[in-house]
Amino acid sequence: MRSSLRSLTLIELLVALTVLVALTVVAVQSTEERVRQSRFEQDQRTLENLELAVLGPANAREPDGTPRVSGFVADLGRLPRAAGASPQLSELWAAPGDVALFEIRPAARDPNVLLGSGWRGPYLRLAVGTTELQDGWGRPYLLLQPGGAAAADGDAVGAAQALGSDDAVGGTGYAQDLSVDLARQGATLQGTVGWDDGSVSAPLAPDPANGARIVVAHFRPDASVGSANSGQLEVDTERFDWNGTNWIRLSDGETSLSYSFAATVGPRVLRAYQAPTDESFDVDDFTDALDTSDSDGLTSRVQKVIVAAGGQTQDLVLR
Repeated sequence: MRSSLRSLTLIELLVALTVLVALTVVAVQSTEERVRQSRFEQDQRTLENLELAVLGPANAREPDGTPRVSGFVADLGRLPRAAGASPQLSELWAAPGDVALFEIRPAARDPNVLLGSGWRGPYLRLAVGTTELQDGWGRPYLLLQPGGAAAADGDAVGAAQALGSDDAVGGTGYAQDLSVDLARQGATLQGTVGWDDGSVSAPLAPDPANGARIVVAHFRPDASVGSANSGQLEVDTERFDWNGTNWIRLSDGETSLSYSFAATVGPRVLRAYQAPTDESFDVDDFTDALDTSDSDGLTSRVQKVIVAAGGQTQDLVLR
């Protein structure tokens, strides 16, 4: 009996090999495409997580509906610093040795003011087994100062950028650059100072009979670097003096009872104080305004404000 099997001809063998090669090329190209996509998406996720770590989630709310701002800037009042010869954002996952750890602190100048400040990370967690933040292609992110220059060791970081698959500025597809703007932490905290004499519903202009000096204090985390107080509480002040006719804002000599502070996002505290100028009352000492043993001096309520990007307006009323 003759066998029904026969050998492949050379042409048939070449056709089969060609088909296999074509299928292999398609499979490899498809796999490479998926790998590039995965790396690109990893960069997107990492930059989103970096923004959350520094600035907190946008439009977050407490259970009662009040705004909630969290993250590195909220706790420390500044942007993270670049660290190392090949700059990293290690302050986000390792506690800096020169920064106080987070706790609720009373203000030195006013024990009625309590505000949380200090490092309470890690704000960002690295992948298991890694000690550096790398992009999807295994390269360090490009860290930039708020002005756009490359950040070196010790510089504030205002943006982080991934250069894509080609490791070059520009490009399209998976080679396009991805970045996150972290320098949106700045805000303006402003308002006016009034007086509640208990007889009217709307605040009045402060009466100089209650004291010829008013100080508005903005309590915030100490954003200094390398200071013994870094991460603890600091206070900015705006002072107004009565000149016999008007309230004068000392910073610019204008007739005004409006204050304005350059602030960063996060929980902050405002309070206004009024007391005579002939007593120990100035921008460094609120003692007389807090003294309840005599009739001199008034204060506003301790006003906690949640400063969000773009700023906040908060009027203060002396009582």
